[in-house]
Amino acid sequence: MDNFCQWHKPAKLSYGAWVDFAERQIKAGNRQRYCPVCKHYLFPCEWGEEPKSDWEELADECNKLARKSGMTKERSRELLKEARKILNDIP
Repeated sequence: MDNFCQWHKPAKLSYGAWVDFAERQIKAGNRQRYCPVCKHYLFPCEWGEEPKSDWEELADECNKLARKSGMTKERSRELLKEARKILNDIP
């Protein structure tokens, strides 16, 4: 089988069943989208959830730690903005 990105959930159907599936998707107004990473076209229901960027993962982790420590959301956002500024200044 072709290599798909780990977050994609391609339909595992026989050729005939996939043609029926594709026709239903098109009738419903869905169009395939190209993934430049794995070089496949997928319908929205097959796309899955894209992984978060390193920055988004860092922000989520910081928010979890802030909640555990009792820090306010506002202070957490301020610290994340400062961190982002510092990271963007690094060549």
